Amino acid sequence: LYWPSSDLKFVAPTVPLMLHSVARRLSPLLSLSTLATSTLAQTCASGVGTCAAPASAPRHMASSKQPAPGELRFHIGDSVLVHMGRSGWKVARVLAHHHREPSWPAGHVAPYKVRVDGGLAFVPMDDPRIIRPATEEDIARMRRAEETSASMAADAEHLKAVQLRAADGLQAQARPDLAAVVRYHAESCHVRPGVYAHGGAMDWDSQPDKFRRMLGSPSLDLPRSGPEVTVPASSSLQSLSALGVLLHDAAGITAWKAQGQARWSLRANPSSGALQPLEIYLFGTVGDDKDPWHWHYNPYWHSLERVAQLPADRWASIAKQLPDGTIVVGLTSIVWRNAWKYGDPGFRYTHHDVGHQISSFAFAAAAQNASVVLLDSLTDDEISGLMRPDAPEEPVCLLAIFPSTARAPREEWWRHVRLGGDFWQGAPAAQYHGAPVQSYYGQPEQEARPLIAAAREASRRTSPPSDEADFWHQAPPQELPAAWASAGPLRPLIHARRSAQSFNPEAAPVGGLPSHIFYDILRRTLHQPAWFPWRSAVQPFFFIHRVADVEPGIYLLCRGRSKDELRKELDPAGKLAWEIAPGTPADVLLVLLQRGDFREEAKLGSCVQDIASDSAFAIAFLAEHLPGLEKHGAWWYKREHWEACALGGALYLAAGAANAGLQGTGIGCFFAPWVQGLLGVEAPRWADVYHFTVGWPKTDGRVDGGPPYIHADALRDFDRDTVSSRGA
Repeated sequence: LYWPSSDLKFVAPTVPLMLHSVARRLSPLLSLSTLATSTLAQTCASGVGTCAAPASAPRHMASSKQPAPGELRFHIGDSVLVHMGRSGWKVARVLAHHHREPSWPAGHVAPYKVRVDGGLAFVPMDDPRIIRPATEEDIARMRRAEETSASMAADAEHLKAVQLRAADGLQAQARPDLAAVVRYHAESCHVRPGVYAHGGAMDWDSQPDKFRRMLGSPSLDLPRSGPEVTVPASSSLQSLSALGVLLHDAAGITAWKAQGQARWSLRANPSSGALQPLEIYLFGTVGDDKDPWHWHYNPYWHSLERVAQLPADRWASIAKQLPDGTIVVGLTSIVWRNAWKYGDPGFRYTHHDVGHQISSFAFAAAAQNASVVLLDSLTDDEISGLMRPDAPEEPVCLLAIFPSTARAPREEWWRHVRLGGDFWQGAPAAQYHGAPVQSYYGQPEQEARPLIAAAREASRRTSPPSDEADFWHQAPPQELPAAWASAGPLRPLIHARRSAQSFNPEAAPVGGLPSHIFYDILRRTLHQPAWFPWRSAVQPFFFIHRVADVEPGIYLLCRGRSKDELRKELDPAGKLAWEIAPGTPADVLLVLLQRGDFREEAKLGSCVQDIASDSAFAIAFLAEHLPGLEKHGAWWYKREHWEACALGGALYLAAGAANAGLQGTGIGCFFAPWVQGLLGVEAPRWADVYHFTVGWPKTDGRVDGGPPYIHADALRDFDRDTVSSRGA
């Protein structure tokens, strides 16, 4: 469905999900339009001149204003190139002219439209962005696209069948947890244009609130500061000034967007569809208070809300396992915030955002000369025992954030941190402050998604990882890669980060992105992040379109493994080039796999999105999937996404640091089976988990340049428990 009007335009990535929820609103319109166009077609059978509505036409068809002779751009039977929403451009035939009053209840719309086949869409006849005459080249290209779509369907069905057979095999081997996540990944992948994994309809009335609130909880407002402010090196991370900067840079509001009457916030951390499925908690002492507390961070007000006081002796037993001056951050997920819109892929998208959020904390900490480490020696039960989240809020992970110069309690201390069962068991009864607001969860009866439920349960970690060397990263926690030293201050980059909505390839320099800038981006982002304790598990495949002195084609950036090792695994038949790209620096192992112009393939693989082809380069991140699951357990599935999207979080900032007018955009919608077939990468041994693209953005006029917390100042005297943040 594509209805182009100022207030009724269903062109979101979730078009298939919206059909059910809007059907009852559109049903009168559709029935009248069908009658109108069939009647009108009789009057306009010649397809030329004016198309006056007959006397028997419905009331909304009548109009005193008619187009002048020859004014109509298209005739019945013409072949046109028309943009059909998420399906992209298609060749169609004009079936009828259509006219209606702008005052008709559907909204203010262009009065003259044409009806086309291939989707029965009504489109403005004078908007070249949506419809134009089709050339022979267009028709030939669309025919090739249809053939490609048919092959995509066959490839997708084949790879899905392979993965489901693997899941059945794991089930037969008494590994139901592995079977569940392999089956989830196979079933939740998008297939081809027009065939998207969703799993139900979307109801706008049930949209969850993106800001969790604790009614009645005592709150502590954090200091706010602009991106130009530098925190003194002597400041403790536990001071209010340092915490205010850290949390603002990691997850606070940095800008607002406005379109019509709608206004919504942008935050420092990237998020799929800006749905923000994660909540942030702090544990420990804050400011001058010597008592340890469990806090919730509210980014809408940039404040900390008290949840409960921690037993001092028990907290001390945890603190002594960590570097001096550590604060502990806990992340929880509310999968419904994503599943409400995206359906079954919402679980994967939630863990995309975990990777984004961990990366955001790492860069926010680095701006204060601090380091971040994921405490990955803990089980999910240990984390839940400390956090005690309200269902359906689910604990995800704990992060240790500490000064880079802090004294460590022991070597490789991050491998040995334990919480030991239920943190609160046997402790004096904790006084919990406030109560969660139900609206931020969504409607519980709408959360029943068996595929997600099975994956969530299967991917819980019930035992700590073993001491095998191929899981634990042997290097101690580090600062950012040395290439960041020349990037300048981090805070302005963090606050300026945006997801580009579209790119302008005409803005590329002659010859493309200078290669030294391209290689600096790789140096800054694509080594294994020090905040993850495991060895690299994700390999990025590049679609290079516009980089100077780098031949267009498909490349592999080898991470943590040698070229020969990856060649044996990925290309045993020797079909690919496997050439070191000419001019590649010694510290960047970029390998050419296939030469050629792959812009259309990059676009098609990323759900027919132009941002993947109009860019300097696009990336498909593939994770070593089944071997990791078999070696570590089903909980490894989530970490594949964390690693890939942490790299994406770094790419956002590296694009800005290049000072070349670049922006990045993470892409969660892609046709994984077809992309893996294009790359020749076997499933389920490998899994396509995330895409990213970097290019020259078009100006987004929706961004409001005002202060990010102007609303907090305006509402200072209001009772916060009565202020709704829904929709923001």
